[in-house]
Amino acid sequence: MRTPYPLDTHTLIAVRYRVPLELLQLILAAYCYGNEDEVGEGLKEAFDSGVKREDIFVTTKLWCTYHSRVEENLDKSLKSLGLDYVDLYLMHWPVAMNPNGENPTLPT
Repeated sequence: MRTPYPLDTHTLIAVRYRVPLELLQLILAAYCYGNEDEVGEGLKEAFDSGVKREDIFVTTKLWCTYHSRVEENLDKSLKSLGLDYVDLYLMHWPVAMNPNGENPTLPT
């Protein structure tokens, strides 16, 4: 079902309003989803309103073009999320893709 908001706005609204109400305590983001900036903005607002970091479980994923540069992808994710750590870091797919392609998420 299509949301009435673009994905980035929908993600930000979900995190912004549901986390403080304890309706959202597990966050799943991923570099490839392109939602880490919006999740990070929503988390910042939630933390500023008094939500504690330890009450939120944040997961993000290593993208396939970064299999040989895991730390680089994690650093990008942490920066976008505005966090010092994630609770779970998963490999998105167990198949490496060309890290030198013309597109960082879907190289050719």
